[in-house]
Amino acid sequence: MSRRSFQSGLSGTTSSGTSIRNASPRSVGESGANTLRIRGIQSIAVSCSICISPAGPRAMGADEATRSTREGKPRSWIFWDFLAGKNLLHWFSSQRRCSMSVPFIGNEVLLLMPEGRHLTTVRALLVDEGFVVSHTTDPERAIDLIAEKFYVCAIFDLDTPKRHKGVKWMKKARQASPQTHCFILSLEKCSAAAAISAYRGGARDVFIFKPEDLENIASRINAAAMETVRRTEHDRLMLQVQSTHEQFFRRMLQMYLELLEAREPDVSELYDNELPQCRILIVDSEPALSAGLTLSSDDGWVVEVVPLGSIALEKADEYHVVLVARSLPDLPGSMVATSVRKEEKSREKHEIFVYTYDPATPARVTLFEVSGNLGSSVSDPQPQHQAFTEKDARLVDVLGKPMNLPFPNMLVERLRQFRREAARRDRKKHYLSSFKAANYDFIEQYERQKKSIDAWLAGNN
Repeated sequence: MSRRSFQSGLSGTTSSGTSIRNASPRSVGESGANTLRIRGIQSIAVSCSICISPAGPRAMGADEATRSTREGKPRSWIFWDFLAGKNLLHWFSSQRRCSMSVPFIGNEVLLLMPEGRHLTTVRALLVDEGFVVSHTTDPERAIDLIAEKFYVCAIFDLDTPKRHKGVKWMKKARQASPQTHCFILSLEKCSAAAAISAYRGGARDVFIFKPEDLENIASRINAAAMETVRRTEHDRLMLQVQSTHEQFFRRMLQMYLELLEAREPDVSELYDNELPQCRILIVDSEPALSAGLTLSSDDGWVVEVVPLGSIALEKADEYHVVLVARSLPDLPGSMVATSVRKEEKSREKHEIFVYTYDPATPARVTLFEVSGNLGSSVSDPQPQHQAFTEKDARLVDVLGKPMNLPFPNMLVERLRQFRREAARRDRKKHYLSSFKAANYDFIEQYERQKKSIDAWLAGNN
């Protein structure tokens, strides 16, 4: 396109309100306009925006004017370099904005560059690509910004704040935000040593500012941003796959257990002699409680009595139920019961009670549940930084609220209820073992895939 055709097709209104029609670029610049909205340009049948410096151009070179029809594509921005004597500095295609039409999280770009026309050019380039651009000339502020929020890309001028110091701040930015794509931009020449240092420091790419390469720069920054989009979307899908897979696995297991449970009689309908054996340890120097319990060995009940708490601590792990008298000759009953609770190993849970039983009132027995927090008060915990006081040396009662039950009927019913719950747990364990045996290959594959997904997500985070 010739200078005459360019001038004759230019018309519009400047930001200051001046009407422009068939005006030359010189007159537009001298009018103080910063931005011009063009209604029509010969050979370019689209509307576009032109950013113009307040000072008019010195001349309209043929080479620069010809650039407006390069590759026959419409351009949305045209920049003029008036200070350096070059009329048309650069431009880029408005058609490339379509590449950023896919929304993504984190479309912000940080620029660490000095003020000037290069900053204006790069900022407009990125804005046209659909990015939200933040700018600073202070490297310390740049690191603070990257640490505070996520920037998909960060562009560091090689010579900001001093010559070749941009690589140093780029490395710090990589440490502050490893997920941010960092670029080095050299406004002048870039030595091979500086480029190698930048790549070794983690730069995704190194650019040299050239008007003819601006579209290539935009393309590479856009590709880095879209890579983050794809990675984020991939991680989201991986999490969904993992969650769906786990839900399916749990539902399949639940259906399998329910199917097996339906084939077996209900535990609550079984007689005592049909239930698994239940071993009961009574720790008491008085035989009154054990003598009052009507539990037959023919129905699977095994009852043993020991007089001392020290003996109970050695044997308690062999029993399902431990009943400890509150008063013992050697140790407090609460201490014995809590120690047994803490030493549980072979079984999921003991049924452990501290009790008081008075033969003078044989129709009642009082049970205390054990909290398992010997030596500390749950309701009034002591902060770690506080010094040890006399209050800490007091004996702490770890027993729960007392339950006064008719004896022996309600105590036997309580033991029977525990026995049935234990039978249900044993049955469920058997069902799980059966499921694992029948689906061993599937479970192995499931575990491998789950570990792979966990490793992938951990590596990306």
